[in-house]
Amino acid sequence: MPTSWHPQQHWRIGLAAAAALLTGFLALWGTAGVASAACPNEEFRFGASAGLPDCRAYELVSPPNADGREISAIRVPPFNTFATELASPFSDSILYMTPGTPLSEPGGASGTYDLYEAVRSSSGGWLTVRHLNPSGAEAVFPEVGGVSSNHLYDFYRVTPVLGEEGGSLASNGPTNYLGRPDGSFEPIGTGSLGVDRKAEGRWISPNGDHVIFATGTCGSCTPIQLEPQAPENGTAAVYDRGPDGPTKVISLLPDGSTPLPGENASYQGASADGSAVAFKIAETLYVRLDDNETKLVTAEESTFAGLSADGSMLFYVHAGDIFAFNTPTGAQDEINASGTPK
Repeated sequence: MPTSWHPQQHWRIGLAAAAALLTGFLALWGTAGVASAACPNEEFRFGASAGLPDCRAYELVSPPNADGREISAIRVPPFNTFATELASPFSDSILYMTPGTPLSEPGGASGTYDLYEAVRSSSGGWLTVRHLNPSGAEAVFPEVGGVSSNHLYDFYRVTPVLGEEGGSLASNGPTNYLGRPDGSFEPIGTGSLGVDRKAEGRWISPNGDHVIFATGTCGSCTPIQLEPQAPENGTAAVYDRGPDGPTKVISLLPDGSTPLPGENASYQGASADGSAVAFKIAETLYVRLDDNETKLVTAEESTFAGLSADGSMLFYVHAGDIFAFNTPTGAQDEINASGTPK
């Protein structure tokens, strides 16, 4: 392994695989300690690795023949975005991007912003095995959005370039797409009543069983009704679906009714597993549980502050105070600065 390192050429990853983190253009996989006094990675701890604690060492993730191409983290536009884990917590998988300088393999690059997946082989080395975003023939300028934490499903925005054709996926105008593990793409905003090509992706659960999206996010566009329970055309709504459907309406009222025309719903956030989704209608904050029940969190002016990973707790801020809402029971606690209930 070379002793030199350049952040625009390679990522390297630690050999002891117990915790994943990303710093700059490095992915380190390390352990909090070593079982014996000996360090099993000692032969790799030279150059930049020599200064790492806990017997960690760097491992090359990007191809050794990258030929000076820039390797970076995902550079995302303000569309279809959510926090993406570049080092998957479910498998030895790392995502990286090449802006304007695609790799020669795997093929199918667009040549603008290309997203790749590297996996750790049984021999310990890393292989770049997959090109994720649409090919150049499908999209001249695909804009990468969020990726599920197991790196199987992802969001993209595709638009014609300078009013001209922008690839086969851009033939119907600006569209937000869901990418699937088999390399196919479909509009995110798909329901039993039609397609809203401008519906924006908001979250994908680890296995893609919750693909959460919202209509009416682009300002000037008219939201399209995608399900019978959703509001009529012109009123924004929040939906959830699996890759193969069905599409369900998230932004229903606690009594199960549909919001009235003009009662636009805005997505606020989702739990990591996708079981709980928060949304607002005007100033009222709601949470939808398991695509089955909506609960009113607060009708007072508030700021959504997050959901626990399993959706059991929702947090929000009102008048400078932090509140915790227990989603199964509906109980609320006001939390002061020390984190204890008042």
